[in-house]
Amino acid sequence: MKKLLTATALTAAAIASTSAMAQDDYFVGLEYGKAKHYANVYATDGVDSFQGSDSDKANTYGIRVGKYLNDNVRVYANLNQGKIKDDGDKHTMRQLTASADYVFDLGPVKPFVGATLGANQAKAKINNDDDGISGSDSSYALAYGAQVGVMAQFGQVDVEAGYRYLRHKNDINVSNAAGTMKLDYKKSKTPYVSVSYRF
Repeated sequence: MKKLLTATALTAAAIASTSAMAQDDYFVGLEYGKAKHYANVYATDGVDSFQGSDSDKANTYGIRVGKYLNDNVRVYANLNQGKIKDDGDKHTMRQLTASADYVFDLGPVKPFVGATLGANQAKAKINNDDDGISGSDSSYALAYGAQVGVMAQFGQVDVEAGYRYLRHKNDINVSNAAGTMKLDYKKSKTPYVSVSYRF
């Protein structure tokens, strides 16, 4: 999975180096969101037994670096993290992604739509669930999805509100003498706000 992270980083670097030929604005920004992560829960003893679905919300924080190729197209890399604490359990999601958006120049408030590709890391620490299972595990997976939103420009500052949908498949397996539990993190939905500075 290190190869996947390396590939994502190289993709972001390629975007940056390609866009360096354009005569437009670079930008850096901060992002805050409220992600909802979805998972299927299994009890497994050689054969997975579906126990149900679960979803949890997490505050997410991120940074982004990118460039406007022209007035309508921007590319950027995002690094985001969110943590969930639930009855002593801890879940962490980290995402390293590369995105491209098309910005519609329709006035002072500009809608945008785009696509995202990258990697998702899921970590879980289970502290003795109802069946006595406890332990920790982590995994990496390909992440892909799309985002939509609106933005406004105030001089060199961009302010935006958006919604990002990502698919991924992170399998977490936690085992001890009491048994084994499997969490299949499958997607996330994140409304977010971001402020970026152009230079």
